[in-house]
Amino acid sequence: MQRSLARSPLFWLAGILVVGLAIGLAMTALPGEPSPAQAAEAGSIPFSHQVHVEEAGVQCLFCHSQALRAPQASLPSLQTCMTCHEYITVDEDGQELVQQVVQAYESGARVQWPDVYKQPDFVRFSHRAHLAGGVACQTCHGPVEEMGIVEKRVEMNMGFCLDCHRTQIREHPEMAAMEKARLLDCTTCHK
Repeated sequence: MQRSLARSPLFWLAGILVVGLAIGLAMTALPGEPSPAQAAEAGSIPFSHQVHVEEAGVQCLFCHSQALRAPQASLPSLQTCMTCHEYITVDEDGQELVQQVVQAYESGARVQWPDVYKQPDFVRFSHRAHLAGGVACQTCHGPVEEMGIVEKRVEMNMGFCLDCHRTQIREHPEMAAMEKARLLDCTTCHK
């Protein structure tokens, strides 16, 4: 009795190897992090949270004001930058970067700020709800005020979020049972 080729274990093994090789080649072809020169060409301007927050005293919500009104914190527009940089002078080290901001603003260019903490599409996350609950920005984003260029310091995954939600429940025994259930309900965070 003759076996069909589709039922042969060698056929399936070869197929798996071909698919694995194709995925591996595709992943190596993906671009990595751009160099500072490539980033400037692509329309991004290096931004130091340390200079703005720690040294100048700018609060997170000044630039990320959408966090109070919308689910996403949003990245600031150049208009937000110009609120200060139209009037404030900076030292020589920062002057070149400020000039890049001014030139981009005056030319109507869009600056592509890096999206360090992008969540998957199936996650429903609201900065507004967390701020209203008294969660500090640093809880999820790390000590951003100490960073020159923002880098991912916290792995925001389901375990990280659930640990925090469980801690909130433990630390607030007076919390209503319905609120406790909501903090652990899958549909609170997943679409």
